[in-house]
Amino acid sequence: MGDSTCRTLKNRDLQRHIDNNNEKAFISYHPNAEAEQIRHYLKFQLEHNKPDNIIILAGTNDILHHPSMTTRNEYMGPPIDPAEIAEKVMRIGREAREAGVKRICVSTLIRPTFDKGRLEVEKVNTYIRQLSSREGFVMIEQSNIGRADMGDAIHVNWKT
Repeated sequence: MGDSTCRTLKNRDLQRHIDNNNEKAFISYHPNAEAEQIRHYLKFQLEHNKPDNIIILAGTNDILHHPSMTTRNEYMGPPIDPAEIAEKVMRIGREAREAGVKRICVSTLIRPTFDKGRLEVEKVNTYIRQLSSREGFVMIEQSNIGRADMGDAIHVNWKT
């Protein structure tokens, strides 16, 4: 469950990695959604699909939509708070756990190809790693995804 950075995932591919044949895999991605919006979409999934496992990939748009990411030369507001973004991602996991989800996996954010975004993503990922460990969530690292794997500045290529 995440934003458009997981748009290249396919249900059938995910289903092959499920150990228990009684469990179904589904992908729920929401382009342009920030972490709080993803949390809202989670409520629907928990009510209608009742998953045993969940993978969360959220937070990228919290960075991309932040006023400090603008290229204009004007006051851009406070700097990005990576701890706050990571905490929003953890809220998704906590809510899933409270609803009975047995296994919660949290993914680090995929590093974009532009420098400023890359630095901010690394800061958020540091907090995601720390908080996931503290919460007992399974960590999924995206650090092996490089520029050659990207279809554009923030999305993995369809063929990767």
